[in-house]
Amino acid sequence: MAMTLRANRGLLLALLVSVLGRATPIAQTAPPASQLAREGRSLSVAQVNDLETRLTANPEDLAARTRLLGYYFASAQRAMGADATRAARRRHIVWIIEHHPEADVTTLSEMTIDPAGHPLADPEGYAEVKTRWLEQIDRRKDDASVLLHAARFFRLPDRALALDLLKQAVRLSPTDATGAELGYVYAITILGVTMINNNGLPMNTDPAAAAGALARQSIAEVRASSNLAVIRTAGAILAQYGAMVGAISKVTINQDALAEELLTKAAAMNPADFGTVQSLSTFYHLQWIRARTAADRTRFAALELEQAERAVERSNADPDWYRASLLMAVKAAIEANDVGKARQFATTALAQAGSRNDNTTGQTIHDSHVVLGRVALRTGNVAEAKAQLQQAAHVTGGGTLTSFGPNMSLAKELLERGERDAVVQYLEACEAFWPNRMLSQWIQTITRGGTPNFGANLTY
Repeated sequence: MAMTLRANRGLLLALLVSVLGRATPIAQTAPPASQLAREGRSLSVAQVNDLETRLTANPEDLAARTRLLGYYFASAQRAMGADATRAARRRHIVWIIEHHPEADVTTLSEMTIDPAGHPLADPEGYAEVKTRWLEQIDRRKDDASVLLHAARFFRLPDRALALDLLKQAVRLSPTDATGAELGYVYAITILGVTMINNNGLPMNTDPAAAAGALARQSIAEVRASSNLAVIRTAGAILAQYGAMVGAISKVTINQDALAEELLTKAAAMNPADFGTVQSLSTFYHLQWIRARTAADRTRFAALELEQAERAVERSNADPDWYRASLLMAVKAAIEANDVGKARQFATTALAQAGSRNDNTTGQTIHDSHVVLGRVALRTGNVAEAKAQLQQAAHVTGGGTLTSFGPNMSLAKELLERGERDAVVQYLEACEAFWPNRMLSQWIQTITRGGTPNFGANLTY
């Protein structure tokens, strides 16, 4: 079944989120501050008061201040109201900028203040924090980390300023971190992204901004860049966010050709890099999801497989990357109708997982058995396909299994052959890692003689 952007946009958006969840992050590992901020979201009022008291005695306790920022960002509004929450956020953010603009906490969403757009937007606070950052930039204009951190604050409300700061930071310190951030801001500027959620995914766009002068300038500059981190990150974000923007936008903002151009260029610049070819594989997978015809789906699956194979070859020294690359190759091979490679990669993936069955390997085990079952059906071995289906269900979860549920492609193919009991048994076993009412609804439909609409679970 071809899925188009005229189909259920909510379903497509959820599907794209699941795909991005499987992709290897293109940015640097999140700093420890992010964990402290997450911990802060579950603080009690008493714990918040205790931390505020501790800061009175020791203002330099950045861990306590970061936890409080997490609380005020995500949880405080219900207990304190919007006005008090805005004031508390502003107080801590200003202190950190004034005293530690180089600290990792300044890179977090918890350190941003939006001038408009939601209940916690704070135009006065934004103006004050902007002034504080501009003061720091003036004092420490030769400190790339301060420029980088200031750019994080401005990358949505003032992208022209963010881009200027990042170009300065790259000139001062042409590291992967500065290059990746510049590539990221180029990409969201080109796509006109105006809102990013707590998970770092785009939630709104401005088509006028995407067609504007700054976006056109960003396209020209990223095309002219020779910085691998800039090119690679811009290409990956254009590929990933571009697919989501297409799902949430009421108008077409399509930069797929530019994403493919940049990723291909990055892959040629560093033939040993497996991250770029994995991003290319993800790009073609997103194209496969949105393809309108069976022929296009087969073509994009073949392109995905080509890049996934390269990622497998280049990543075998890194177990985590190798496992992720194998899984991409497994699923691409079966969709490209390359039965031999599908069997080969699925067998290799299971061997790599070994006897380990946990949240790290669960997705690999599940998907590999699903693909081996589909391979069996293509050779007419229904009994083997049913056995593979049951093995696919006996995992602990992890990955999209826990959040979005099991892959139903093999189950659907078996239902089409009348194997209802096997599919019901599979769904019942899946309740162990995905206790979702959708399973009981599917079971009910099957036992009544129907075939459920598995929707995006045919693709997860």
